[in-house]
Amino acid sequence: MPHKTILLVEDEPVLRKMLCETLVEDGFSVEVAETADAAWQKISDGLAFQMLLTDVRMPGRLDGLDLARKVRDRAQPVSIIVMSGYIGAREMDSTLGTFIAKPFTPLKMMQVVTRAMPPPRSN
Repeated sequence: MPHKTILLVEDEPVLRKMLCETLVEDGFSVEVAETADAAWQKISDGLAFQMLLTDVRMPGRLDGLDLARKVRDRAQPVSIIVMSGYIGAREMDSTLGTFIAKPFTPLKMMQVVTRAMPPPRSN
């Protein structure tokens, strides 16, 4: 089975580390960015990934919703999960993807990730 790569974008170090460890333990490859700007740079440099898992509020020019919109508008289909402790599902544009409210447990996050991960493409 090919590795599924998740681009994790979270500026809070403790949460970023916990999410990364949880995802890796569940068999995912994880690319990490501390800001949406850094994530967009990785994408612009050619990073291939199947899912974007991003916080909303982060320092920098782009926030997580800006990043999600830019990723959604690309040609390659990518699943998107937006996480926030500040906005709710009603405030989020549902066309961007799945929303999860902070705080959440690692189990809850993995349930959301598993449901949102696109199925493997057949050749």
